[in-house]
This record gives sequence, C-alpha cells and structure tokens, in this order.
Amino acid sequence: MFANAVRPARTEADLEKIYRTREILDDAGFTEAATLRLLGIPVFPGLRDRRRLLPEFLARTQGGGPLETFVRLFVLQQTLPIDAVRSAVAPMDIESWEHIGLIRKQENGVQATVELCQCGDVIAAADWPGEAGKDVDEVMGLAASSRALIQMTIRRPTERAFDLGTGCGVQAILVARHCQRVFAADVNPRAVRFAEFNACLNKSDNVSFSTGSLFAPVAGEKFDLIICNPPFVIGPKLLYTHTSTGAQSDHFCETIVREAPKHLSENGFAQIVCNWAQAGDETSEEHVGRWLEGSGCDVWVLHSHTEPAEDYARARSEENALDTDTADSLYDDWMAYFERENITAVNFGLITMRRSEKAANWIRYDEIPGANGVCGKSIELGFLLRDFLDTHREDGELLNTKLRSAPDLKFLKGQGNGTRSGKTRVRLEQGLTFAATLDPEVADFIGSCKGNSTLGDYARKIAAQRHIPMTYLVPSFLIVVRHLIELGFLLPMEIFSTIDK
Repeated sequence: MFANAVRPARTEADLEKIYRTREILDDAGFTEAATLRLLGIPVFPGLRDRRRLLPEFLARTQGGGPLETFVRLFVLQQTLPIDAVRSAVAPMDIESWEHIGLIRKQENGVQATVELCQCGDVIAAADWPGEAGKDVDEVMGLAASSRALIQMTIRRPTERAFDLGTGCGVQAILVARHCQRVFAADVNPRAVRFAEFNACLNKSDNVSFSTGSLFAPVAGEKFDLIICNPPFVIGPKLLYTHTSTGAQSDHFCETIVREAPKHLSENGFAQIVCNWAQAGDETSEEHVGRWLEGSGCDVWVLHSHTEPAEDYARARSEENALDTDTADSLYDDWMAYFERENITAVNFGLITMRRSEKAANWIRYDEIPGANGVCGKSIELGFLLRDFLDTHREDGELLNTKLRSAPDLKFLKGQGNGTRSGKTRVRLEQGLTFAATLDPEVADFIGSCKGNSTLGDYARKIAAQRHIPMTYLVPSFLIVVRHLIELGFLLPMEIFSTIDK
C-alpha cells in the first residue's frame, strides 16, 4: 500500500527534482504514442486488462532501455531490479525519485508507488486502483470518461477556466495551455496534492488548486470555461469519491448542471460528462431536459449510450469487486436500489452549456455520431451554426446567404457503407463524424456549394429545372438546407472563413 505517494514541490529543491525527473522521462520518450507503439496497442486499456495481457506486454518491453523500464514500472506495475531503475533514472539517483514519491525501494527491487498516466505529452501520477490503502481516498487516473472530456473540450483561448473535481489534475493541465488562468478544486485533499504535483511535473504554472466541494472554492467567481468529470456513478452507496458521492440517484450531477450557469461569463461554456437516470417510462431526453429548464444557457446534449438497469448494475459491480461473490452481492444491492428509485436505465453523455442572456435559449439533443480526433472545434462550430440559423429564421434572409460544403465532408458513392440503391452516403471525417444517406440530387447540391452563389440562385435554378414555382419549392428546399447546416455539412461563408481548414 502506498498511502503517502507523491510530494508536491514545497521547496526549490523539490521543484528542481520534479523538473529533472520530467526531463529524464522526456529523454526516454515516455509519451502516450511511444508507449502504445511499444505495447502494440491502439488505445490504453484499464489496469485490469493490462494485467490480463501482461505476458504479452512483458515480452514487448524486454529491451532494457529507459522507455521499457519506465513502462514496466509505471504502466505495468512491475517490481524491477534496482540496477535497471538506477540506469533508467541516471544521471539522477534513485533516492531523489523516492523523495518526490514516485518509487519505493523494497528488498526484492524497486516498485512504483503511483501509476504514471499518459495523455499525449502530459504525464500525471495517480493511485494504482485499489492499492492506496483501506482508509485512503484514492486518486483515480485517466478513465474513459476522462479521455472523452479531453477529446470534447472546447479549446478556444480564454482568460479564466475552472476544473470542478480535478482529480489528478489532467484536465486543468490541458486547459492551462489555452487559458491564461485556471482554477481547479476537489473535495479530496489527496487529489489536490496529486494535482499540484502533476502541474509541476508538466510545468503548468498558471493553475491554482484548492480543496472544497462543488463551486464553494470559487464562490462569486465567473469563468469563460468550466469543465467537469464528476463522480457520476449512480448506485446504492459511496464506494470512492472519484466515482460516486452517495447522493440519491443522479442528483449530484443535476446540481452541477443547475449551478454551473451562475458561474459562467456571457458566452462562456460549461462542459460536463455524466450519467443521468431514466425513471419509469420517461425518455432520456425528458429526464435531462428538466435539469436544463431556465438555465439561461444554450445547451447541446450529446448522448453516448444507454445501459438498461441490469447491465449497468452488473458492470459497475464487477468494476468495484475483487471476486465473483462480492460482485454478486453488490449487484443485488444495486438492483434493489434501482427498484426503490424506479430507475429503468442509465444514460451516458456530455452536456455543453453556453451562457446567453438572449430572450430565448435553445436545447439540442443528439446521439454522438462517432468521434475522430479532437471534437471541441466541432462542438463550438455546432453552436455557431445554431446561432446562424436562429438569426436567419426568415426564408428571405436565408436565401440571400452563400454556403460552402464542409472541407472534411466525404462522399461515399456505391461503396456499401450503409448506402442504398440510388443513394449517396456523406460523412464528416474529423471531429463529430455526423453522417447521412441522401438522395443523389441533395448530395450533388452539397457538392456544388462553393460559396459563390446564394441559396436563392440555387432555388431558382432547381425550380426552373423542375418547372415549378419558387413559392412551391422554397419551404421544402430550406427545410433540407437548415438540416444540412445543423449537421455541419454546409457552412455559411461568414463561418467557413473563420475555421481551420
């Protein structure tokens, strides 16, 4: 058990040790991409799967170089000979790494007291799952929800941001790269200590950390960006503060969603990954929609997936149990709790809110279509496109605009890919990969939009070809156009000129 783990820099000597440690990790090429190549996998598995695949991973990391040593030590949780570790950390000494809390010398070799999680070139220490100690509130590393929020975060340059429930601090460290000042808080003092260490390890000197619940540490403050990966698991009892709070049903996440707008500057964004329940016969959209009433925000809910209550209870029970008997007992408790709360399913997704003082706010609800690469720009673009449609409600206004097809829109004609006879499949290749199967004439229209003709010009041409009056064509034509804009297939020139191509 490694209850004490990392030590944030309290002196210049501590800081120098952390900086030198990072230099050695960098010199070894200890990055996410290099580790994945070494292990021969496309994405990071959880610790349980790493243990399951351990023989294969050990075979691929037997080269004995610094990278192989660090991967075995901090990713595969192996005890290594002291000489191998001494060679890897040179010219530093093992005692310095032990002093800052990364390793511990044992009779049989050297062990890592923490997992070093990787996200691109960010390195962050976290507790090994289940090994921080019985009475220690462990600090979680990078879960799937963490990586999802990283992928979905809007990364426009801003002045002030807040990371609510910072955990090991990865979100705050990444936000600090495009925000002048970042505030981060967690109810777990141990998490704050880890986050402070990780900020030093990544040389993020524009982040301030504090201990406290919800928005209490930043009472009265407003931000351009709020991000939150809260303890959202819906269950019968508190297991770890990084996964659940013990609050009834999904009320903790509801509280965050309802409180966040009060701390947003005008046009500021809040992004929260969370679970939300379904009770009885209600839909997912109805349930989360009640959280958003009167928020003073435009909101885009991106729904990932839904798990029936039985599947959710079984998955969470197995995640939190060390053996089958414990998992079965937890499952029974979970299902009894769901029956009491009338919870029939649990939903996963991302809620993005933008503060807006305009008279009428909108709420958009979509299934996540797929994601390729960073998606923050896609989400920000979605808000811009909805703004455009709101300011061009009149048909005449829209007919006077010029549109251009999205630069990453791909046309898949006759290649299978979900196409039907006589249809064309189109799909965005980057970010949120919205797709649709269209009539050929609609696909041809999209492809012909180069930004040099107004929609009115296209409408007149189509009306002439069909020998029908404009008054008959325009309503149905613009319904289709508005949908194509909302999906991001067609972009108004005033927006197209502002995006990275």
